[in-house]
Amino acid sequence: MSEPDDSKSKIKSLLSGAFSNFLHARSSSSIAEEKLAAKPLEDKFPLYFRLKTMVAVRVLAECTVLILLLLLPLVLLLFGKFAAISITGKIILSTLALLAACILPIYGLITYKVKVEKEAVTTYSLFKQRICRFALLKSLTRRSNWNVVRYTAEYEGGEISFPIWLERCDRLVAIIREHLPKGSSSLNPFRSFKQDPISLIFQIGQAVLSLIFIGVVWCFTMALQQSGQHTAADIGLLIVFAIVISAVLLWRAYVIALMPCSLELKPEHFVVRTWFFEKNFAWADLKAVSEPYPLLPEGVLIKTTKGSYLVGNGMDSADELEATLKSRISA
Repeated sequence: MSEPDDSKSKIKSLLSGAFSNFLHARSSSSIAEEKLAAKPLEDKFPLYFRLKTMVAVRVLAECTVLILLLLLPLVLLLFGKFAAISITGKIILSTLALLAACILPIYGLITYKVKVEKEAVTTYSLFKQRICRFALLKSLTRRSNWNVVRYTAEYEGGEISFPIWLERCDRLVAIIREHLPKGSSSLNPFRSFKQDPISLIFQIGQAVLSLIFIGVVWCFTMALQQSGQHTAADIGLLIVFAIVISAVLLWRAYVIALMPCSLELKPEHFVVRTWFFEKNFAWADLKAVSEPYPLLPEGVLIKTTKGSYLVGNGMDSADELEATLKSRISA
């Protein structure tokens, strides 16, 4: 009787272990990650940080479209179909091919992989590979250009950069900051933080599109009401929907329009500059720094006694700005 009991107990233990792993959704990769984390730091290297899967798919899709636009006039010309197209069509195809030829090389500069070793970090892009030795590292800052947010590590002789689209980007940033020289881990917090100009254009564009959409909704509502083909209950529901969507979009457009173009931090106070005004706030007026509300762009929400302001990810050194503001609240 003892042998069957032992076999039953082994089967039960195996089943319970498998069921536990299923409940906790522990894949083989997560288990390997735990084993890697348990190793000493010296045994973990090299570490690899790659583009997130969805970002990589998006980049490949955009490159494919640009390549097709670039090759389309050549293919039509090769098969003798280009001459049959109208002058307007030829101009459009040629213009699109020219734009594709100008934009496509930019994708070759995107850092798609970062390798961290014990003494250096290496960035890989299609056109170049750069190595930054930790011994030469000087600073790490977060920047935004052309609506692309990235981290830039400066070292003696140059700099390397990588986008925030990398998997486990926070861990990569933490590793690099651990190797910064003492006393230079961050820049002077009391300085100006400016919004990327391209991000500002997108910011105003979003507010304008919200207003346009509100106008379209109300034109549609009024057209249905004047048609006389719908009941009063249907029109009433449509009007309620239009009021709700208008209120939400107006609030969103208002918040976006008042997003700061720049913030200047000083020892005694901080200055918020928007498209419309400039305000000075004492540090005592700062109440909280939190995540933005739903339906708003990504960033941080600065709450003061005189109102709240959304700072987008397009702000240079947004992470340092957030850390400084939070430290002043606790102070």
